Amino acid sequence: MMKKISFKIDDDTFITLDPINARVVKLLCKKKYKAKLHKKGDNITKVEFNDISFEIGKQIHLKQPFKVFSIQEIEDGFFLHACELSKSSYFILPVLGEDRAYFWWNSLFTNCYVDVEDIKYKLCGPHIYLLYRFSGQRFYQDFETKLEDNPHYVKTFDVDPYQVMYVFSIPEEYHENFNFFRKGKYSKLDNSYKERIIDFHSAPYDSELSQILFKAPQRREKLKKDLLVHISESAELYDIPRMCTETFYNRYLIKNSIQPSVKFGKVKEKV
Repeated sequence: MMKKISFKIDDDTFITLDPINARVVKLLCKKKYKAKLHKKGDNITKVEFNDISFEIGKQIHLKQPFKVFSIQEIEDGFFLHACELSKSSYFILPVLGEDRAYFWWNSLFTNCYVDVEDIKYKLCGPHIYLLYRFSGQRFYQDFETKLEDNPHYVKTFDVDPYQVMYVFSIPEEYHENFNFFRKGKYSKLDNSYKERIIDFHSAPYDSELSQILFKAPQRREKLKKDLLVHISESAELYDIPRMCTETFYNRYLIKNSIQPSVKFGKVKEKV
């Protein structure tokens, strides 16, 4: 598993890398002004502290490698993201029942996909591909057994030394809902399935997720104000899923080697 570390970049400045979950690492620096930011448009592509840098597409080592997909600036540092959380994670994963806690949403769960780039992982028909950060500890073996006991479980793939993919079939009774999802027709989902989604995520009925599913007037008005466009009552109130986000690509694989440019000074590792 990834571990929290701190290291010194100069006489009075320390950096801390704190894994929040499998998807996000928090990069903290009390003197953030020392960071040099590289951008492409509005997006941060690289953060530099003296001779140490964190860059999109590169790996950092937190006992296990972590590959940076995107960088988000926050008040006291940065969030390093391993992926963009898919819409499938919100709208399709609930077909398997249970809730976020059951699927370790806030720990080792990385993402949910409905397609894969590599043909050796692709299965015929509608499937869910759940990606997890692997752990060799006993508790993970128990969790894996639990997943494999699910009636819709199909297969497991060790996609790299640090990540495991579990494949589940989408139950036939949800195929129509799945097709509505692919077209971005969130409001067309069965009411019973909408309730399942809300329960899965423990979402309040005034939450953004609920407003999307039920096309709440307050969300429509907010979008009109934010986007400065007219939005008809027949329009859906959320973007259509993009397959570039709903697909697991080979670029998400984590390699054994780390980038030679990421060299830490005095490191303090914390459990």
